[in-house]
Amino acid sequence: MSLVVCDGGKQLELAQLQSYFNANAWLRLFQNNHTPAHGDVLATYTEATFSGYAAIQLVSWGAPYLSADFHAWIDEIVRTFTASASSPANTIYGYYVTKGSTDLLWAELALTPVTINASGQQYSVLPRFSLTSEF
Repeated sequence: MSLVVCDGGKQLELAQLQSYFNANAWLRLFQNNHTPAHGDVLATYTEATFSGYAAIQLVSWGAPYLSADFHAWIDEIVRTFTASASSPANTIYGYYVTKGSTDLLWAELALTPVTINASGQQYSVLPRFSLTSEF
């Protein structure tokens, strides 16, 4: 037998997750050079520490949709982090999402690391979630 989650079921599951994420999901940046893996835990990630940085609660999830390859997704809005001073400098490798401050939900590696080392520098993220790990 093969389990198949139908397209409508995927979208329904994501719609149910939206309210959970709106109440619990926090966006954080990580500054350690790590490729996210299935066995990661919160301690795997070193949170950003540049001046002006603070985790952002994710409360603006869009409607679920299917990609051309039938993966179901929900996206949040683009979130921007802005440095308020030149130190401490951080190299940002990606983002991770937590349930409050205690549990890791998922992480995504950036295509290219970005060094934040000047006041006014920004780092933007479009948080998104899929029911399938994307490699």
